[in-house]
Amino acid sequence: MLSHGAPSLPSTSKKLVPRPRLNLPKIHRLVLRNFSLYSTQPTVEVVLNKGVFCLAGANGLGKSTFLAAVNFALTGRVSDPNRAFLSIGEFYRHTEDFSTEFFDGRIDENDREYAEVILEMTVGSQSYRLTRGMFEPEELRGLEITGEDGASLARINDLKPRERHDVYSKNLAIDIGLHSFEQYVFLQHFVFTFDESRHLLFWDAKVLERALYIAFGVDQRDAERADELRRESEKADSLARNANWQATELRKKLEDLQKAIGGKSATDDSEDLRAEHERLFKRSDDLQQKTESMEYALKDANLKISELSARQASLRAEYEMEFSRRFQTQSAVEQSPIVAMSLAENRCGVCGAEGLSVGSTIQRKLDNHRCPMCEELVTPATKKDIKAIQALDQHISNTHALLVDAVKQKDRLQRELAEVQARRGTARALLVEFEAKNRQSLDAVSRPKQVDGIDATIKRYRTQIEELLDKKKAQYDKRNDRRRELTVLQRGLINRYAAAEVEFVPAFIDLAQRFIGLDLDIKLETPQNLGVALLLEVKSSARRQFHQLSESQRFFIDIALRMALIKYMSSLESKGSFFVDTPEGSLDIAYESRAGDMFARFVRDGFGIIMTANINTSRLLLALAAKCGQAEMNLCRMTSWTELSDVQQGEEHLFDEAFDEIEKAMVGPKILARSEKKIEARSKIGARSRND
Repeated sequence: MLSHGAPSLPSTSKKLVPRPRLNLPKIHRLVLRNFSLYSTQPTVEVVLNKGVFCLAGANGLGKSTFLAAVNFALTGRVSDPNRAFLSIGEFYRHTEDFSTEFFDGRIDENDREYAEVILEMTVGSQSYRLTRGMFEPEELRGLEITGEDGASLARINDLKPRERHDVYSKNLAIDIGLHSFEQYVFLQHFVFTFDESRHLLFWDAKVLERALYIAFGVDQRDAERADELRRESEKADSLARNANWQATELRKKLEDLQKAIGGKSATDDSEDLRAEHERLFKRSDDLQQKTESMEYALKDANLKISELSARQASLRAEYEMEFSRRFQTQSAVEQSPIVAMSLAENRCGVCGAEGLSVGSTIQRKLDNHRCPMCEELVTPATKKDIKAIQALDQHISNTHALLVDAVKQKDRLQRELAEVQARRGTARALLVEFEAKNRQSLDAVSRPKQVDGIDATIKRYRTQIEELLDKKKAQYDKRNDRRRELTVLQRGLINRYAAAEVEFVPAFIDLAQRFIGLDLDIKLETPQNLGVALLLEVKSSARRQFHQLSESQRFFIDIALRMALIKYMSSLESKGSFFVDTPEGSLDIAYESRAGDMFARFVRDGFGIIMTANINTSRLLLALAAKCGQAEMNLCRMTSWTELSDVQQGEEHLFDEAFDEIEKAMVGPKILARSEKKIEARSKIGARSRND
């Protein structure tokens, strides 16, 4: 569903390119050699031949590092969680140094030269086998690309390591169906992977918009141009604000100089003047932001009233139709709104007569199967007919209650908005009056004749101020030009989303509801100057703010969004995989099995999951194991990869028991039920021990 929070965007005459069907990589085998972190296994080899590959272990064993190593093998990049995202190209360029250094400390100096990752995967009909050194993000030690006929791409191994990487990146982008390798790197790190950085796609407008451009098949040249326009717009906005700040600082210097040489200052205390100006400006700005926030809330309330009104009208029409169909010859006349009201209020709904006798007279006629108005004999209705009408009546009553509440909310918001708008107007007027008053004082400065050096300095300050103000205006004009061009490109994305909505939105809702258990929806919005964003609604209530959901709800709704994007983008012949460092710490017991159900649904639709999880996330893994079974899930015991701490060694039998229970759960739901009982029993024993 489309929701527009800004003026309508201008249309574009550009033809839409066909819907994307990307051949996303499917990993079959991965080998880590001389990876010092995994001290007990110099060579780690994993085979990914099932829907789920789950690397389960304890804290501190390197689960997150494993996922980073997989992504490094695929892209030559490790995402830097401390660097803000600016653009796809900037992310690729500026993470090279971070990726070169990421495995320092995880790989010992003696293993540095020999540490490498080998990856085997298919992309559509092409097979890839690559070898990458763990400190060589732009090089490949080995590369084989084989077509469907078994023929290899010739002379790859005769190339230099950097040339091999160039061949790999160009061919991979083509085989996937993307415009560039940088776009795949972006998708892999920001959409296909949910890692320990816990970066949320749903609530990052910059990243989400770029992902939507690619996912819904907007012409990739337009997508790249949109990326460039937004960057230029943000840069121009920053330069304009910087020029304004510099001009303000020069005004302060000019004022101080004039005061020092005996000229009249705009006020006897320039510091107090600036402080007062800043206070008035901040007050006006805060009220402006509050006004915009309340306008959004009022818009949501009006939309909710419209939806409830339509629902109520539909239910009333259905009620009348059902009443007419079921009770034309039956005695459930008491279900008629007029008769029901007359009985409830002891007031005739036809003539208006009041009193207890009115109700008793109507009831007596009903008991004798007579119509209260014409006294014709009517046939009693069946209980089934009456229950059906009663159910509809209850729906109407519930909807009416929701509508009354929504109207009250709207009225409250309108009153509060009017108050805030009045306060904003007052604050703005005070600010304008203050600035006008002090500007006149500055213009009216009179000073005695000064030496040439001071005169030249004052003149230079004034010239620089004018130049900076001209620069500010030019940069704001440039920013506005870029935003207008970007708005045109956004229309292509909006059209694409409208076409994809019928498939993409239900896929997201199906996955997300399996976790959250509440009615929800998503809509595409175009808020003023904020690009394109997705609005989440839970139980018909907009959740624009980060804090309006719990941590686990935010994490797993974001995961559901990523899974839905993968499902929509993937070709039927080469379905993608989701890479997740499971955020088990945020889950309470009630949601663990729901998360497992959501993951299992994604796998049953033919997609893959490569996940890491803490072994104590028992219910999530048990639910996933029971639903996927041995045929679709591979559980890898990470506790054998590296040395355990003294505490972990002392409790190693608990790890073994947990692994055994998950493996048994793959066999069937009965074993799952027994395993869950064991976990609950151990939890109770542990709680008693802690209390003791």
